[in-house]
Amino acid sequence: MDNAQPHLKVILKSDGLTYGDTKLKVDIELDVGGATALIGPNMAGKSLALHCIAARSRRLYARAMPELPPELDCRVEPDLDYYAVLVDAYRVMAQAYEKLLEKPLGYISSEAEELKNYSDERIRAAGYSIGERVVDISKAAGGDHLVAKELKLRARDTLLWEAGQVFRDLVVEFEKASERLREEVREVFTDYAPLLLSAVEEGFVWEDLAMGARGRRLGQLSSVFAPALVALYAAYTYALGEAAYLLVEEPEAHAHPLYAFFLGRYLRRLVERSGGRFNVVAATHSLDFVRGLGGRTYVLRRSRERGIYVAGEWKGEAYVPGFSDPAIYQLFGGV
Repeated sequence: MDNAQPHLKVILKSDGLTYGDTKLKVDIELDVGGATALIGPNMAGKSLALHCIAARSRRLYARAMPELPPELDCRVEPDLDYYAVLVDAYRVMAQAYEKLLEKPLGYISSEAEELKNYSDERIRAAGYSIGERVVDISKAAGGDHLVAKELKLRARDTLLWEAGQVFRDLVVEFEKASERLREEVREVFTDYAPLLLSAVEEGFVWEDLAMGARGRRLGQLSSVFAPALVALYAAYTYALGEAAYLLVEEPEAHAHPLYAFFLGRYLRRLVERSGGRFNVVAATHSLDFVRGLGGRTYVLRRSRERGIYVAGEWKGEAYVPGFSDPAIYQLFGGV
């Protein structure tokens, strides 16, 4: 596999994608590579595009293989080898409930082992089949730690260190830039300073750079670590040293707008540093993240007449970070 990866053309077509009790046309064509953002309303095909790229990869790192609708034609051109890492930052919120599955799955696994000892071939086969299903469910339910560890095993130490240094250098840049601001504004960066995560055998190691605090054996991530989890996957994907696509669902989940901007800029720096082998495609609702990421931004839309389609590219029109949302609230405040 070549280290550098040319841009990919992602094509999704359907004359009748099932949407409840109706059918929608799908007409999506995207040129992705480097840093790419997908914006637009929910149910407009952003996740479908990420899943298409993931499904056509040489090797996918994810909690589970995404399933594409059978009536959807998904193509990626040219047909090249690349790794894909699929991340959904919002899944962090489900960990408290997923933890409840551990004991029941343990019981099922033990009973499956007993079935393997039966003389009846059909019963033994059922035991093996059940055991495999338990492994799949366990990975999907507690997968962030398992997937991160698996990804880290393939990472190159020198590139992993490099990705960490890019992160720390960017923190220093933000700190220096904030020194020129008023104190109450400068404190925002300290209050919402980025957190660092690393996956080890016994859980996650975390570091709060602003407070100088560290911790180990973190088995269950709270929502505050969602952006840090995206940064972790970015670093590990970068450190593969191969052509790879980081595919992120709503990377700004649970992030302050400044942190969302920082995260986008961090991913952008890794893209630039990689020389073409590390690529990001993010489905997002955060213009702060988009501003940080830079690159190409596609607007996906949906309508009764056209179905799901690409409306065009967003060029940054009519947006000033920190002012657009208040302007919208003022506009609709009297409604």
